[in-house]
Amino acid sequence: NRGRGIVITGKATISGGVISNNTAAIYGGGIYAKGEGTVTISGTTLIDGNKTTKASTGNGGGIYISEGKVFNMTGGTISNNYCANCGGGLTLSGGVEHTFSGGTITGNEAVVNRGGILLSSSGTKLTMTGGTISQNKASRIGGIHIYNGSIFEMNGGIIKNNIATDKSYVFRDGG
Repeated sequence: NRGRGIVITGKATISGGVISNNTAAIYGGGIYAKGEGTVTISGTTLIDGNKTTKASTGNGGGIYISEGKVFNMTGGTISNNYCANCGGGLTLSGGVEHTFSGGTITGNEAVVNRGGILLSSSGTKLTMTGGTISQNKASRIGGIHIYNGSIFEMNGGIIKNNIATDKSYVFRDGG
């Protein structure tokens, strides 16, 4: 049900290679990570064409980060992932701080909400200093959804051309 490409419960650095065309019912079609430690995506890594399929809970088509895991993206591409619910490209939760300083999150789709990135829980923080979030699509909120007491800080990078029938780009809800 979770992480059909890779399940990470420790530390992981992924600096190249391809994680593609994996399917999970609920969390992290490409990568599902939980517990202590850091997941770093860099270099030429391609996370592409992964999906979650359960309509009510299918989150993080490309990557789902949960339960205290820290996520850092300095390069690579998260693209063309699909999610039946929320967070087509990337879902971040667990109440910790994450960074996005390089790479591209593009062309991801969520049926319900949050095509590019979902920040899903109180205390979860994403600091963006570089990279690009573009051309992600959802029925509501194409780019980033800052939800339920989560925090987004942008000091650099590009957020553009995300598509939603309701609210595009950055949207904050709750907390």
